Amino acid sequence: MAVCSLCKMLSDNLDCPIKDAKKVRMYSIQIVSDQITLFAISLVEKKKYLAIELASCVIPFFFEAITCYAKIFNFFAVIRNEFVEQEKVQRKICSFIPFADDNTEDLHEWLHLPDDDLLPFSEMLTI
Repeated sequence: MAVCSLCKMLSDNLDCPIKDAKKVRMYSIQIVSDQITLFAISLVEKKKYLAIELASCVIPFFFEAITCYAKIFNFFAVIRNEFVEQEKVQRKICSFIPFADDNTEDLHEWLHLPDDDLLPFSEMLTI
């Protein structure tokens, strides 16, 4: 789901430079038993994505596990810091204005889009 969300977000900003697109991250949280893990997914190469574990902690169910709370607070601090950084990246991408003589690679070629027919929302309105 995070890869799909990343592709959708980037497909709405196909004019942005590849170097900026590679800074965009989508997040996923996985919970298995008492373990909670935060992952970040980003574009690293043409049609290749990277998922990395940013933070992980055990959800304590017994008082004896009270020391786990420090890791939980760290977990949410990581989420907050990531969101603050991504807000800056999103602002930069959304405000990008391409130049007519810009010979950079096309972001569309980097994304793995379903059937390669995903269009920016603004273009869909004119169809």
